[in-house]
Amino acid sequence: MTAVLGKTAVITGAASGIGFGLACQALARGMHVVMSDIDEDGLQRALREATDRFGTHAAAVVADVTAAADVARLKEAAEERFGPTFLLVNNAGVTVGPHRAWEVPIEDWRWLLDVNLWGVIHGLSVFVPDMVARDSGYVVNTASIAGLLAPESMAPYVATKHAIIGISESLFRDLEVAGSTVRVSVLCAGPVETRLFDAARNRQPRYGSSPVESVLSTLNLPDRMGAEEAGNIVFDAIAEDQFWILTHPGLYADAIRERGNGAASQADPDERSADPWLRSLQTLTGE
Repeated sequence: MTAVLGKTAVITGAASGIGFGLACQALARGMHVVMSDIDEDGLQRALREATDRFGTHAAAVVADVTAAADVARLKEAAEERFGPTFLLVNNAGVTVGPHRAWEVPIEDWRWLLDVNLWGVIHGLSVFVPDMVARDSGYVVNTASIAGLLAPESMAPYVATKHAIIGISESLFRDLEVAGSTVRVSVLCAGPVETRLFDAARNRQPRYGSSPVESVLSTLNLPDRMGAEEAGNIVFDAIAEDQFWILTHPGLYADAIRERGNGAASQADPDERSADPWLRSLQTLTGE
């Protein structure tokens, strides 16, 4: 069992969505929380709301997870404010709109790889060595159900989330072999209330403006779990040292199982590798 009371959490992508839900749940459990995001205005709004609800055990640090120096500065700021980081949540993530893999601009591939994948790599490289040295810590990497399935028209996002799951599994084994008590979980979120589909609002100029815009950003998508409910699921899993965290196991268990069976039998990908929830939105998107 992992206890978090009085310990320090650093959460990236905390200005909205799952990151904000995680910050609220961490504060509700008595943690000191450093909320980080590239969206300075959104981060300050989130901090005000969090402190209004839970008190003063929260701080905000603007950081770009694509830059290793920013992540190092985030670690230093967290230590100065609250002491060593116990819980690191590599949560920052972006996506682009549905498009065939061969038609996605290279700048979009670079943006998603830099934020979704390099953001996790930077977090692990900066924070985990100290955790291992202290033999104390916990890492949560936010992947997606798209890391266990492979929906069409989402190749860059799927690529990054599959990579995060692979990294997390390898890290789990590395820690185990090293005899470390540091733990790791991977969050495979299904439909949760986030601003992911509006991620272009924080797109840095160096990635250019993309013609691939998400049609989903304009929709009021149904049946999405609240971000704080998702955060509660994560902290319940942390308490139990649970590696796999699925927000919607009932919705995806059959699809995940069928995809695995298809791979084991060397069958071609088919609807088993799709996302049943996204498929249900086809009438909304016109796809």
